[in-house]
Amino acid sequence: MQKSMLSVRNSLKSMKLYNNIEQQTPAWFFLKKGIVSGTDMKDVMGTPLARKKMYYKKIAEMLSTGTNEKTEDPRDRGNRLEDEARAMFEFRTGKSVLTTGFAQSEEHHRMGYSPDGLIKPKE
Repeated sequence: MQKSMLSVRNSLKSMKLYNNIEQQTPAWFFLKKGIVSGTDMKDVMGTPLARKKMYYKKIAEMLSTGTNEKTEDPRDRGNRLEDEARAMFEFRTGKSVLTTGFAQSEEHHRMGYSPDGLIKPKE
């Protein structure tokens, strides 16, 4: 088995997948509140000030009662083309893609991400 597929299989075992949550919905925004996700990695890997601001933002999210439903143009385009891109990937590679709304680390409960798709490991 390729190392990358083993890594995906191992990471799936330690992630709680929310397959019934659609991305960009109020339920999805609520689920992500206070969780460091892929969008935040630029701040996690950035300067100490960027990390500090991100931590304060996450604390504010946890304390707030609303959701942040602001979307950006590039994200809208990505959402519009996501199904087509996933189908093209499956066609070109012969690999199956699992879609899920959100994946949360079972080891680090305040970390997760919203993948466009996960390559299914061969059984």
